[in-house]
Amino acid sequence: MSETNETAATLGFVSNGFYGSFYGFRGLNETTDIGTTTQDNNFGGNLGFSNKSDGMGYNLEAGYLNNFADVTYVGESTGVSGFNMDTLGYTKKVGAVSLDGTMTVGMFDADAHWVSATSSDRDISTISNGTVKNATPKALTIGAGMSFPVIGHNSRLGVDYQHSWQAENVGSYGLPQQRYEATYGVDVSKNVNVGLDLFTDRDYSVSNGGTGLATTTGLVRLGVMFA
Repeated sequence: MSETNETAATLGFVSNGFYGSFYGFRGLNETTDIGTTTQDNNFGGNLGFSNKSDGMGYNLEAGYLNNFADVTYVGESTGVSGFNMDTLGYTKKVGAVSLDGTMTVGMFDADAHWVSATSSDRDISTISNGTVKNATPKALTIGAGMSFPVIGHNSRLGVDYQHSWQAENVGSYGLPQQRYEATYGVDVSKNVNVGLDLFTDRDYSVSNGGTGLATTTGLVRLGVMFA
């Protein structure tokens, strides 16, 4: 719920560990209640602080986006028109905020990411105890990992937990309410990484718009970097 794949004009700065940027881009169409459609522009910004010393480093960042509908996956949500917002636009502009933190201490690392709409969004619905209402989607990810060599190759073992609120109708298929994930990857050569992902998703309950079911999936990854 935080990636926006748009071409943007950006102005930023870096000074003594602090950094920030302001950006603007052409956003989705806005559709009024009477069916009038207009092109809308979007903007956002971020501010952060990063510090790194021998064996330890951390980064803290806060961000703001003026229109949540322009997040790529959010724009795929089905709005009040019955079509996704990428196709027919949105009807109410809702902002979004994010908080990010990462830390490394020797071979260990940890991270946390929080993203939330700033108010209820009438283009995305949620169900609470059987009652349909406008959603205020939120999501949290926290994770930790350990990096270590294996037969002379760099590798990392990581675990993550993800939780969402009022997001069962966000995107093409909705988000799970909870995800538990374990990953392992090893650099078999300078430009090739092989990994294994194992994650369990648990859907929202039936009374909250989901199926109440859980599923476990395993993936084998092969990554190649072209330098």
